[in-house]
Amino acid sequence: MKQFLNDKVVPAIMKFVNTKAIMVLRNGILYTMPLTIIGSFFLIIACFPYDPVVEWLGEVELLGPLFQVTGATFDIIAIAAVIGIAYENM
Repeated sequence: MKQFLNDKVVPAIMKFVNTKAIMVLRNGILYTMPLTIIGSFFLIIACFPYDPVVEWLGEVELLGPLFQVTGATFDIIAIAAVIGIAYENM
C-alpha cells in the first residue's frame, strides 16, 4: 500500500499542488494569518471557558466590543485574502 501511494498518488498530488493557481492561492491566503491570530485572540477572551470571567466581561460591558473587534477582523480577512491573492498573481 505504501509503495502504491508513493508511486501513484503522491506524484499526482504534487503535480496538482505545484500548479501556479494553487501556489497563488496558498501564498495569498498566507497574508491573512496575522489578522486571523488577532481576531482569534479577541474571540478567546470574549468566549473564555470560565463562566465568572464571561459574566464579569458582561458586567463591565466589554463583550460587545470584543465581539465587534472579532467580527471586524474576520471581515477584513476577506479583503486581505483578495489583495494577497491578486498580489501573488502578478
